[in-house]
Amino acid sequence: MQHTAWGRPYKIIVKKRGGYGAPPGILTPRGPTETRVESEEFLLEVKFPSLDIDTPEVPTNDAIPEVGSVDNATEEEIAQSLRRRNNKLAPGSDMIRWKHLKILHKKQPTVLKELMNACLKYRVFLVEWKEAYISFIPKGDKPLEEPGSYRPISLLSCLGKRLETLIKNRLRDNDEDSQFGFRKGKSTEDCLSKVVESIETFKQDNALVATVSLDIRGAFDHVYHHRVIEEMIESKTASYLIALVRDYFRDRRVAVATKSRVVDRGCPQGSVLGPKLWNLVYNVVLRLLKMLGITTFAFADDTLLLIPAQTIEELQVKI
Repeated sequence: MQHTAWGRPYKIIVKKRGGYGAPPGILTPRGPTETRVESEEFLLEVKFPSLDIDTPEVPTNDAIPEVGSVDNATEEEIAQSLRRRNNKLAPGSDMIRWKHLKILHKKQPTVLKELMNACLKYRVFLVEWKEAYISFIPKGDKPLEEPGSYRPISLLSCLGKRLETLIKNRLRDNDEDSQFGFRKGKSTEDCLSKVVESIETFKQDNALVATVSLDIRGAFDHVYHHRVIEEMIESKTASYLIALVRDYFRDRRVAVATKSRVVDRGCPQGSVLGPKLWNLVYNVVLRLLKMLGITTFAFADDTLLLIPAQTIEELQVKI
C-alpha cells in the first residue's frame, strides 16, 4: 500500500504524530515495540483477537426463511449516493477511488447498477471487498505506549461500500426509541434534551434520580455475527438481505502492511453497514432495560441509565 493512497485518517496521524501508523514503543508482554511494523502487527493481534470461547454457529442460508423479494438498485439511486461521496476519502486495497466510480457511472451508467443488482440477486458480497486495511488512530491525548489508546479504522473498497449502502438503505428502521446514534433525524442534542426532560419529570414527582453511564469497551469489535443474523431473522428482514449480511461477515480479513488475519466477529469501524448492524444487536439490550422499567438513552454504545427512587435506601437497592 503506497502512502500516497492514504486519506484523511493517515493525514491526522502525520500531522499529530509525525508519521504513518502506530509509533514504536507500544507496551507488549515481551516489552516495548521497536519499530512501527512491530507496533502495527501487535495492535492487529490485540484489536482483532481470535474467539477464545465457543459460540453458536452463524445460521446457514437454509435456516433463513424466505421473506420478501429483491429490491433492485436504480441508476438514479447509485448516482445520488456517488454525489455524496468525497473524492479525497481513502480507497481500499483495490485502489479504486470514488472519483473513478463517478467517472465510470457518468460514461457507462448501467455498469454499476448491473454489478450491484447481481450481488443483490445472487446474495454475494465479493471477497475482494471484504479485506480491510487497518489504520490505528490515536484516541485523543491518551498515552501512546498503551495499546488501548488506539482505534482501528478500516479502509475498505469503495465498491464494497457502495453495496453496503444499498443493503443499509433496504433495512427497516426497527431501532428502539432510546437509541439516538446512527439514525437519521436524531442527534446528540436530541438525546441530551430527552435526558434533561426525563430528569425534570422525575423531579416534579419528588423522586431522587441516579445516573449510571455505560461505555462498552470494544463494542464494534466484539459483535458476534450469529447474533446479528438471528436478530435479522427475528425482525423478519428480507431473506436476500440476511443472506447478503451473512456473506458480508464470512471470511473477512484485516491487514496491515506486513500481516493479515481472518476476523470471526465484529463490525468494521469505518464501514457503512457496521453502525446499523450494531444498533440491530444492541436493540436486544435496550428492550430488556425497557422491560425492567429503566429509563435508558443510548448513542451508539454510550448508554445512560436513569434510576428514580423515593428514598436514598431505595435508590441504593436499585443500583
